[in-house]
Amino acid sequence: MSGDPDANTLRDGDSASIFDEQWTIYRKIIDHNYMEHDAILAIIRQLLGSGETTGRLLDLGCGDAELPSRYLPGLRLDAYHGVDRARRPLDFAREKLAMLPLDQHFHHADQNAFQRATGGLNFHVVVLGFALHHNRHAEKAALLAAIRESLAPGGEVLVYDIFLPAGCDRATYFECYLEEVRRAWTALTADEYEHIAAHIREYDFPESMETVQEIGREAGFSQAEKVGTVPGDFHRVIRLA
Repeated sequence: MSGDPDANTLRDGDSASIFDEQWTIYRKIIDHNYMEHDAILAIIRQLLGSGETTGRLLDLGCGDAELPSRYLPGLRLDAYHGVDRARRPLDFAREKLAMLPLDQHFHHADQNAFQRATGGLNFHVVVLGFALHHNRHAEKAALLAAIRESLAPGGEVLVYDIFLPAGCDRATYFECYLEEVRRAWTALTADEYEHIAAHIREYDFPESMETVQEIGREAGFSQAEKVGTVPGDFHRVIRLA
């Protein structure tokens, strides 16, 4: 599952995007905090809110910039670059961030092609939100290696995503996560649940936090640590540096 309901538009080639068809699902996920965005936001604010964060921030899978619209104010950044696979959420992102006094760039591109989309820039902060788990193992490794290559000296990467708990494989994840969705995401209609379930079964490839940390180390990061506390069994934040 993704915080951006159109996370796979370019992958599946479906021009009638999930974002266009099911905007209400996305808003329900955000508004009801079903994927623990509030806790994740608090962690990001704590990590970036010291007043010392400067330079360029790259937001991969930015969607409509819901979270950056809440953590960017007050930061001393020079520029924000948002990358998303769908055009419509980028339009919303422009509107949400329009009043912030920093240079802003929005790129309609696959997250895995961010280097070409951003012109090979280096970034001081990279945020990768509910997007990595849509990649298979080799794609995760390639993406994190590309991010490491694009990181400015002293930069850091914040990955908030779905991770498999200990002893959980992909099949068990489908069973456990969807049972949680069915039980706790009470604002969804039956059709919306089936839509999410189909999306998860087709596009979700989460791995354990330890596996992703190891992928990060293999990509050249010397630090790969869990940060903060997010409720539940599946959602976590990792810092790479």
